[in-house]
Amino acid sequence: MKYKNSDKYLLILSVVLTVLIDILIKPILYLESSIYNLIITDFLIVSFLGYIGLAFAYKENLNTFLPKHNYSDLPKRIFIIYSLLVFFLIILNTVTWIIYSGGNIPLPSWINITSPGLAVIIAIRAAFMEEIVFRLFLISFILYALKQLNVIIEFNQKLSIILSSIIFSFTFHSGSIISIISGMILGAVFLNFGLLYAIIIHFLADVIPFIILSVQK
Repeated sequence: MKYKNSDKYLLILSVVLTVLIDILIKPILYLESSIYNLIITDFLIVSFLGYIGLAFAYKENLNTFLPKHNYSDLPKRIFIIYSLLVFFLIILNTVTWIIYSGGNIPLPSWINITSPGLAVIIAIRAAFMEEIVFRLFLISFILYALKQLNVIIEFNQKLSIILSSIIFSFTFHSGSIISIISGMILGAVFLNFGLLYAIIIHFLADVIPFIILSVQK
């Protein structure tokens, strides 16, 4: 299968960024882990699942990192709807983190030692890794699997978004409804506008509360 140059370069960039960020944050956040184990694990996750995810996306004729079509002709209401959804996601994630920080819900230990600069770096890493795994790979794989099982239904894309969002939520947030909603919005962005937009939105949704919490601590 021939991969588009833009996808190859963006996947390589994702792998390089992840490895560089691992090197930067390891001495601060992963004191008990081997730097080599951390780098190798993240390298394999991003490169392997990214590569396989692109293959499934090509088979299913999906958007990859960049959109396949020119969206300048889309009705303005579509852009308005997605803009409102993105704004809602950013506000929802920010408010949720702030509420959690003031309650009895345990937060990741790195929150207490994060500076604004480190918050940006962590948000970049999370956006690239999680979108490649849960949107590019998982949504594309679920759609491919549904087709192989002859489950060709009108709502298969919606089903793939829901299933991937549930898996995403249970992986990081114990099945939180808020994270399921976030995953569904990001999944819809990926399928309609491409992975790069989902990465940018994910980054914004994380970096704002991370910086706020780093300043407040």
